[in-house]
Amino acid sequence: MALAKQKFQFETGKPFSHELCWMEVKNLPKFCINTDDMAAQMKTALALDEEGEINSSDEGEGVALNDNDKNPGSCNSKRSLKMTPRPAFGKKAAKKLQFSSPKSVSDEKAAFYKRIADNAEQRTAFQKDRFTMSLFAMDPQSEAAKRFLSIKQEEALIEAELTLARKKRELAQLQLEAHDNEDESISLL
Repeated sequence: MALAKQKFQFETGKPFSHELCWMEVKNLPKFCINTDDMAAQMKTALALDEEGEINSSDEGEGVALNDNDKNPGSCNSKRSLKMTPRPAFGKKAAKKLQFSSPKSVSDEKAAFYKRIADNAEQRTAFQKDRFTMSLFAMDPQSEAAKRFLSIKQEEALIEAELTLARKKRELAQLQLEAHDNEDESISLL
């Protein structure tokens, strides 16, 4: 305990002032180490095996152990925490796995980001049109405002004509496909 206090003071520059709290919580399962599940090398490294042998011989003689005689790192509680296994892979491997994921996931992400970008472009175009309209609405009788309005009307007409032509082309294609399907069904009979 004295070495731990010295190390704490060396690392933090402050003396350890929570000794009473530590005495209360040190036997809780959260702070216990199950030495039965621990590897022999780790027990040796933590010097738990030597003290475990001393305490086990004391237990064999029927001597009651108090808190100071206990094996460091273990507790009286019947509950013990299992040592957590090492993760399958770390952060870097997870990132590599994420970027080497199947194409379908990356295609979905690309489509999602494309929709976001398209929506942002539409919103920007709408805001630009709104600003321009408000600019010419200040003086609607001016020559520039009348010219702008006629240009916007012409743009709207052209866009409507293009939409109509596209729909006519789609309708013609659907009718052609329906006619081809009828011909195939007649030839099968």
